[in-house]
Amino acid sequence: MISLQKEYKNRVNRFFLVLAVVLLLCFSFFLVIRYLFPIVIIIILSALLQKPIRIFQKMFHVSKLLAAILSLFLIITLISVITTVAVHYLIDTVSSFSQFIPIFLEDTFAALTEFVNYLGDTLFIRLERLLNRFHVNLSGQLNRSISNFYTIALEWAQQLSNQIFPLLSKLLIQAAQVTSQTFVILIGTLLMSKDWESYKGRLTKWMPAYLYQTTITIKNNLTKTTFAYFKAQLLVSGITSIIMMIGFSFIGIKNSIWLGILFGMIDLIPFVGVGLLLWPWLSYTLISGQFSLTIKLAIVYIIVVCLRQLTEPRLISQHVGINPLYVILIGYFNYTIMGLLGIILTPFLLITLQALKASQLDRIIWTYIKTGTLIR
Repeated sequence: MISLQKEYKNRVNRFFLVLAVVLLLCFSFFLVIRYLFPIVIIIILSALLQKPIRIFQKMFHVSKLLAAILSLFLIITLISVITTVAVHYLIDTVSSFSQFIPIFLEDTFAALTEFVNYLGDTLFIRLERLLNRFHVNLSGQLNRSISNFYTIALEWAQQLSNQIFPLLSKLLIQAAQVTSQTFVILIGTLLMSKDWESYKGRLTKWMPAYLYQTTITIKNNLTKTTFAYFKAQLLVSGITSIIMMIGFSFIGIKNSIWLGILFGMIDLIPFVGVGLLLWPWLSYTLISGQFSLTIKLAIVYIIVVCLRQLTEPRLISQHVGINPLYVILIGYFNYTIMGLLGIILTPFLLITLQALKASQLDRIIWTYIKTGTLIR
C-alpha cells in the first residue's frame, strides 16, 4: 500500500515537472519570437541553404562562402522574378477590370440618387406631415443633424491631418528598421551558412545523444508535415482555379484562364478566399441590373465554396495524416477561443501536433510520467 502511494506521488510529481517544462518552453518560444525573430529567420534560411550550397560546391568547386553567396543570390533572384511576374499579371488583370470601375461608380451613384429622390418626393413629405401634427419640425432636425455631421467631419479631417506627419515619420523609421534587419539577416545567413557544420557539431556535443536524436526526429517530421500541408493547400488552390476557369468560360467572361489563376492565388491567402473579388463583382452586377450574370457568378461562387469546404479537410487529412473531423474541430475551437487569429494559427497548430505525434513524443512523455524512464 505504501509503495503504491509512493509510486502515485512520483507520477504526480513527474506530471507537474513535464507541465512546468512545457510552460517554460512556450514562454521561451514567445520571448524568442518577440525579441529574437531575426535570429530565427537566419537559422531557418541557413538550414534551407545547405543543400544548394553542397550542389554549388560539387558543381563549381568553390569555397563554402562563395557557394552560400551564390545560393542566396539565386534564391533572391527567383523570388524577385516570381513576384515580378505575379505582380505583372495581377496589374494586367486589374487594369482590365479598371474600365468597369467608372461605370460601377456611375450606376451606384445613380441608384443612390434615385433612392434619395424617392425618399424626398414621397416618404419624406408624408413623414413630415405626420410629425407636424405632433409639433415636430423634421426639416429643422435634419438641418441640425447635417450641420453636426459637417462639424464632426471637419474635426475628424483636422485630426487626421495632424496625424499624417507623425504617421509618415513612423513609416520612415519602420522602413529604416526593416532595411537594417534585412541587411543583418542576409549577413548573418551567409556567416552561419558558411560555418553550419561547425555550429551543428558544437550543438551535438552540448546536447545529450537521446535529446539530440529526438530533436532531429521532430525536425524531420515537422519539415515533412509542413511540405505535405502546403502541397494540400496548392491542390485546393488548383481545384479552385480550375473551377473558376471552367465557370468563367461557360459564362463567357474574357480572360477566364488568367482570372482563374488570379482567384486561385487569392485563395491561398488565409481567411481571404475568392470572396475578396467575387463579392464586389456580384454587387456591381446586381446594382447595374445584370441579373443573369449575377446568378451565374453566385452559382460559381457557391460551387467553389462547397467544394473547398468538402475537399480541404480531406486533402489535409490525406497529406498531413490528421482525421478530417479533428481538422474541423480544431479550426472551430481556435476560432471560438481566438477569433480570426485562431483561424490563421490553425494550420501551424495542425502541423506541430502531427509532427509531434509522428515523432512519438506523446508516447515518450507518457512513458516518462508512468515509469520515470525515457524510452522511445
